[in-house]
Amino acid sequence: ARRRAINEAEGAARAGAQALAPAALHRGEALPDPAGATAAAEAYLAKTGHQGIVTVDRAIVTVTVSFHQPMLVLGIGGLATVAVTGEGAARAAQGQEENSP
Repeated sequence: ARRRAINEAEGAARAGAQALAPAALHRGEALPDPAGATAAAEAYLAKTGHQGIVTVDRAIVTVTVSFHQPMLVLGIGGLATVAVTGEGAARAAQGQEENSP
């Protein structure tokens, strides 16, 4: 379950890091648009059925996902769910074009 939370957080962070700010691109910088990055990360998480906390710090988008995982076998012993948290981060990057011969 923890691996799943980490995978979801990393995927959401990558989605957010792709929402580059046009003004920064005009200056030659690859920086995410904070509102766009947050919206993209939250949209990614919505598909998983989970919510998270999204932060944008310069070129880094960080996402923390938390959810409760049902425990099938341990539920019989009284432990019905367990809290699971995962964190992922991605750096916005601008691709470079290669000249082909």
